[in-house]
Amino acid sequence: MASVAQESLTRPTKIAGDEPAFQAVSAPLGGVALISHRARSRSFQISPPLSLLRTIAWLALVLAFLLPAPSALAATITSITPSSWVTGTVISFDIRGTGFTSNTTYMNLSDVAGHWNFDCGNTGGDALHMTYIDSTHVTCPSSTYARALTPGAGWIKINVGGTDSGAFGITILPPPTPTISSFNPTSITAGGTGFSLIVTGTNYVNPTTLYFNGLSHSTTFNSSTQVTAGIAGSEILTAAVVPVYVTNSNGTSTTSNYTINKANQTITFNALATKLVTDSPFSISATASSGLTVSFTSATTSICTVSTTTVTLTGTSGTCTINADQAGNGTYNAAPQVQQSFSVNNPVPTTSSISPTSTTASGIAFTLTVNGTGFISGVSTIKWNGSTTGLSSQVVVNSTQMTVTVAAPLIASPGTATVTVVNTTPGGGTSGGQTFNINHITMFIPWIGR
Repeated sequence: MASVAQESLTRPTKIAGDEPAFQAVSAPLGGVALISHRARSRSFQISPPLSLLRTIAWLALVLAFLLPAPSALAATITSITPSSWVTGTVISFDIRGTGFTSNTTYMNLSDVAGHWNFDCGNTGGDALHMTYIDSTHVTCPSSTYARALTPGAGWIKINVGGTDSGAFGITILPPPTPTISSFNPTSITAGGTGFSLIVTGTNYVNPTTLYFNGLSHSTTFNSSTQVTAGIAGSEILTAAVVPVYVTNSNGTSTTSNYTINKANQTITFNALATKLVTDSPFSISATASSGLTVSFTSATTSICTVSTTTVTLTGTSGTCTINADQAGNGTYNAAPQVQQSFSVNNPVPTTSSISPTSTTASGIAFTLTVNGTGFISGVSTIKWNGSTTGLSSQVVVNSTQMTVTVAAPLIASPGTATVTVVNTTPGGGTSGGQTFNINHITMFIPWIGR
C-alpha cells in the first residue's frame, strides 16, 4: 500500500528553486505511507483544484484501509416455540427476535455437554434450511437428524450473515418412557402351545425388550406404538396373572398384568346298565379331557354306594345315581359334573322245592318252607294258589329260603295247591309253582267177628 501511495499521488506544481510541496514517505515495517508537506520557498503556486480533489480521494482511500470495517449487528432471539424439546425426537422451531435477514442460514441446539443437534440448513448434505419470514421471524423445519442430547438446560443460536446470535435458553426433556395400553390376545389359556403376543402402547423404539413373567423376550418392532414377542408354551403351563413390561433406550414401562386362564375340561361317563338288587359289586369308569383322574360319588346312598370306582348295591330297588367329578388343578378348571342313573330292580324269584310237600286233609295249621332264589325281605311273598289268604308269618330266611304258616282251612279238603313266590316291582315277577298235595283221610274200621 505504501508503494501505491508513493506512485499514485500527484504532486503540486513546482516553483523553480523550491522542494516539492508534498512528499510521500514510506512507512516503516510495512505500515501505511504518510504524506508530509514542507515548503522551501518563500512563495509557491497553489495546485489546480482537480489535483487537490485527487489528493483528498487518496487520503480517504488510505483511511478506509487503516480503519476496520464495522461489524454486522448480531441478531437477537426473544422467543422460541416450543420452549422445550424431547431429546432424540424430530421437531420444528418457530423463532422470534430482531435482526433477522434472508441470509439467516442455520441454527444450533446444544446441551450443557456441548453436544449439538438440529444444525438446521447446514447438516452436511441435509437440504433443510432456515426459513426467513421477516426481520423478526424465522423458522427451522423439522430436522431428520434427531440426535439425542443430555436432558436439562440447553441453548439455541442462529447464524445471520456469518454472525451467531446470543444464546437463548431451552429445556431439553428426557425421552418419554414406553407405555403398554393393550395386549392381543387379551388373555391365553393355560396348557396351550406357544403364541405371539402383540403389545400396543407408545414410545417404542428398535430394539424394545419385553419381559413376560420375568423372562426377557426380544421383539419384532412393528411401529412406535406396537411390538410383537413370541411366548413359549412352557411359560403358560399354569393359570396365573403374570407381570408384563417393556424396556428400551427411552426407559421402562410400568408393569401390566396378563392373564393366563385355566383350560376347560369335560368328562366322558357312559351310561350304566340296569342292575338287580341281588347283583354283586361292580366297577365303573370315566375319563376327563384333561387326562386327570375322575372321582365318583353316589347321589342315592339308600340304593347304592361308591368306593373309588366300585359300586355296591344296598339291596333296595330303585334308581341309583352316580356323580362323576373332576376338580381341576392349576391348569384346568373343574369339569362340569356328569351323572349317570340306572335302575336297580328286584329279581324274578324262583322256587326249587317246598317242605313238606303234602299233608292230610282236615289237618291242623303247619309251617311250609319254600326253597329257591331271589327272595328279598319286604319284597317277596309266598302265595297259595295265587293268594295270601290263610297264609301268615311270612319270613324271608335268606335269599334262597322262606317260611310261611299255612292255616287249617286251606287243607280242609283233599286236593292240590300251587305254591309260588311273588316279588314286587320294579322288576320282580312270579316264580314257577310248587305242587302241594292234600291227601284223603285214611280210615281203618276194625272187624269184629261173630
